[in-house]
Amino acid sequence: MLFNLFGAKNKKPEIIDYEKQKEFRYGSIVYSRIYKEGLYTGSYWDFFLPLPSLYENPSVLIIGLGGGTIPFQMQEIYKNKAKISVVEIDKYTIELARKFLPSIKFGIINADGIKFVHESHNKFDVIVLDAYIKDTIPKEFLDESFIQDSHSALKEEGILAVNYALGIRDLIRLNNYISKLRKYFGVYKLVSTHLIGNNIIVCSKKLDKERIVKGITDSFPVDKNNRFILDAYREMIPY
Repeated sequence: MLFNLFGAKNKKPEIIDYEKQKEFRYGSIVYSRIYKEGLYTGSYWDFFLPLPSLYENPSVLIIGLGGGTIPFQMQEIYKNKAKISVVEIDKYTIELARKFLPSIKFGIINADGIKFVHESHNKFDVIVLDAYIKDTIPKEFLDESFIQDSHSALKEEGILAVNYALGIRDLIRLNNYISKLRKYFGVYKLVSTHLIGNNIIVCSKKLDKERIVKGITDSFPVDKNNRFILDAYREMIPY
């Protein structure tokens, strides 16, 4: 029963199949979107995609599966070059994501993201935090203990990237969260008109903005469909 996860008895995620796109929804909240004729969505999912290009053989951990948009996009861009793992706590979400994206090849781990990162013996180049209950990040992911564990789970030049939705509750908690992140990382904000309602926070252990932008410019394949992503990193500002 998903009552505790989603706030309404028997409420479950569902797949909506339109003519040109598919969406993975919890009620009115879109957790994943895939266009049938193109890889990029023009929304927040796309902004995580250049980060693995900063590393030669990137190891990526994504916390929160939804329908799998971000790991699927990375899978298609980096092929076998990147090792992509996703942690998702809800079994039904995993089952439905496999129907939403039948071509999934990345590994999915059915586990609590907090516990997984705390106990992880692996080191990652990139950790993406995209874990939500309804439209809010569970507060445990905003605690300093998780931030510290994420820092420890990253390699020396690793990056923690966070999808931080801009709901009222999250706006109230934002300044406190940023203060905690600054204790462990250099913290940046992506600026883009494509990020209405979402705030992408880039937390770097060692790489400054100049090295991040240069690495993406040199390594990430940019064309007319995704140039807005590179532009956002070039306009990235310190938090």
